[in-house]
Amino acid sequence: MSKSRKNITCLYTKHKTQKRKVWQDGVMCVSRCGTVTLHCSSGTSKTPLDTVEVNAREMEGIMRGEGKEVEFRGYLAVGEGEEGEKKVEGGRKVNGIGEWGVFQG
Repeated sequence: MSKSRKNITCLYTKHKTQKRKVWQDGVMCVSRCGTVTLHCSSGTSKTPLDTVEVNAREMEGIMRGEGKEVEFRGYLAVGEGEEGEKKVEGGRKVNGIGEWGVFQG
């Protein structure tokens, strides 16, 4: 993978306006030029779900893994960390997400 691109594991939802959101696992591919592409982590499709341009401040926050929300046209995504990192959850909330993948906050 090029140093100008970084894959960030994320949770995403298509229920942007609903109070109780159902979250799914995904991957955000972030490029240094400010393009963020959302991919579903399950399945074999290489087709992105959505793409958005972000400003430099937002892009740096995403690249540092600060758990920034990224709003796409049809999706909302929350970054969790660089793809391949192992995290111990223990059923606790992470970025406002409960152990069953339903927004708790």
